[in-house]
Amino acid sequence: MGPEGFLTTLPQGAIHASCSTVAPDTNRRLAEAHQQHGSTLVASPVFGKPDVAQAGNLWVGSSGPTEARQRLEPLQAAFGQGTYSFGDDAGAASVAKLCGNFLLGTVIEGMAEALTLAEKAGLDRVAFYEMLTSTLFNNPIYKSYGKLIAERHYQPVGAPPAIIRKDMNLVVQEAYKQGVPMPFANIIRDQLTATVALNEQDVDWASFAERVAQGAGL
Repeated sequence: MGPEGFLTTLPQGAIHASCSTVAPDTNRRLAEAHQQHGSTLVASPVFGKPDVAQAGNLWVGSSGPTEARQRLEPLQAAFGQGTYSFGDDAGAASVAKLCGNFLLGTVIEGMAEALTLAEKAGLDRVAFYEMLTSTLFNNPIYKSYGKLIAERHYQPVGAPPAIIRKDMNLVVQEAYKQGVPMPFANIIRDQLTATVALNEQDVDWASFAERVAQGAGL
């Protein structure tokens, strides 16, 4: 944007695949700027940790003009195992990304509360985690984040707390705009705010689970 921005360097007909997690209205404004320039923006936020990206197994959300989305499909297939289209609105895929990150946060908060209660009541938290993820919650999300929480060891870093705090702030802002009460989103954002305030940087964002354990005296 602006006279020295990258937009001025794009040729006519170019497509900008925006993979960042941003506010839906940010991508809408970018799409308008691209349209004035003669280029096109397609929102392409991704789901997956760094190791998933390295393996080319990300999940991709996509929204923007149909023709541009179709032109991007071979590129998206190179780094993703599946692409899901959310229509022509450049902000739509960003909404999907924010909702997805919110759901991940609810998993972390829920596992943190459950494992903390179990430990306070005398159960072995790791053994309880293993039971949960071998039965009712036998899926990759509960297993991967649950392992970090059960062991209280938040490495390797998928995303640091400060980055996801930004995302949760965007969730709360979008919820306010749409008139949707989201009390869990506010709880998760507050937990991340406390984690950032404690200067926890080189840990996965799931480390906000420690706020639950500390609140229970563990």
